Amino acid sequence: MKSHQFNPPTSCNDRGYISGTFRVTSRPETGSFIKLEFSLEENMKIKAIGKVKWTSKVEINRYENGLEFWHIEKKDRERIRKYIEK
Repeated sequence: MKSHQFNPPTSCNDRGYISGTFRVTSRPETGSFIKLEFSLEENMKIKAIGKVKWTSKVEINRYENGLEFWHIEKKDRERIRKYIEK
């Protein structure tokens, strides 16, 4: 399972699913799982495992990918929810 840098999440639905996008230089398989690590704010590091839901080429050797979180600590999920609601 590859590890990627992730932009802060952009949505959280009523069932608690959190999603966002990340950019990479090689296209991941839709349905594959990846390890994530990102910061919402200084000194607030979040680690999670997510499933690639979609991928789109944005320029030569650059892909934007939609991700749904599958494993994340409950406290981190709440931090993300509060961050999105700001």
